[in-house]
Amino acid sequence: KYKDDFERFPIYSHLYLMAKENAAASASEMKQVLLEAHELTEKKGADFDFTKQDGVLNAYVSIACKYFESNLDERDEPFGKEILKDAYEKAKWLLSKGENAYPKFHLNIGRILILKKEYDAGEAKINEAIELLPDGVDRMSRVNEFGHYLTKCAIIRAHDSTKDELRELDKIKVSNYKIIALLTSIIGFLLGGIQIFANITNAAIFIYLLIMYALLMFVLVN
Repeated sequence: KYKDDFERFPIYSHLYLMAKENAAASASEMKQVLLEAHELTEKKGADFDFTKQDGVLNAYVSIACKYFESNLDERDEPFGKEILKDAYEKAKWLLSKGENAYPKFHLNIGRILILKKEYDAGEAKINEAIELLPDGVDRMSRVNEFGHYLTKCAIIRAHDSTKDELRELDKIKVSNYKIIALLTSIIGFLLGGIQIFANITNAAIFIYLLIMYALLMFVLVN
């Protein structure tokens, strides 16, 4: 409604993006918000520089975490690797502020570490973020909010562990299929080959068939 009145202010883009994040109702909409957040972190002008603006950078890191926590399998795709690497670098820059780094900066780098499968390091950063929360009337609610990501860590760790186990099972299945195919071929060779070779009088054909069987065995074993 008031877009025309406020979009001349650079920070409006950041605030508008926060509203879009809250309104995003699907993975595709959230991905679009993530792309826009990433683009915003690269913008600078005569009177603003979002490449070093804490709020813009932390919002981007948080949005990246939120997206990949709900779309875990995309982490291993080129897009996921690129965004997580970039978000991690920006999160590290935010933490370089030392004592001036907000607890949420520690929280978000912990979330990224978990998404990068560095679970113990991620949990440690989240616990550190909880310790850094200042005393106040809302401390307990923020402790619960931050602690929620420790639960998410356990879920992500279990997901990744299960996925790795299934991948190993698939390898075993492929190996078993090869063995079965090999045994079947050998049995077929023994049963059918006796009759075939018994009727071959041409030495060249005999050698050719032996080579073909040898090549078949090589393919199945490898």
